[in-house]
Amino acid sequence: MNEIKKNLKIFVDAVKSSDVYLNYYKQKEILSANPLLLSQVNDFRAQNFALQTTKNADNLYDEIDRFEMQYAEFRRNPEVNAFLEAELAYCRLMQDIDDALAVELAADFE
Repeated sequence: MNEIKKNLKIFVDAVKSSDVYLNYYKQKEILSANPLLLSQVNDFRAQNFALQTTKNADNLYDEIDRFEMQYAEFRRNPEVNAFLEAELAYCRLMQDIDDALAVELAADFE
């Protein structure tokens, strides 16, 4: 178990030193310097998440169109856009890590 913990620390340190991780935290700090903008971004993220997880597919495309139009100008803000792009890249990195672990260890659960 100590070998796993040691290698896990090495892996976590590698993630934390990656360009994706460093850029995400840089953009997060920039955004955090403006509490109002941070609050607006968090509202955007919450509404986006709600749309992505909705079970009501009847008018989903209309809701997505409305959402995109509502936030089009907001997304043009360079700080907002840089943060959201960095966050997306970081989320994709985490998904890639999760997928790789699942693929490599899936045989153990068959």
